Amino acid sequence: MKENRYWVLLFLTCFSITAQIKGFVVDDKNQPIPYVSICAENENSGTTSENNS
Repeated sequence: MKENRYWVLLFLTCFSITAQIKGFVVDDKNQPIPYVSICAENENSGTTSENNS
């Protein structure tokens, strides 16, 4: 029974730390800006925007 609790806790932890955000990085003329570095404040992860619009 105790082992089942650990599996459930592991599953919920893995599920809760993943997120996906979609959007566009644009300039003041609403044109896409490729290869912009994007990071979350107070986090150790980030990404780069793609070239396609």
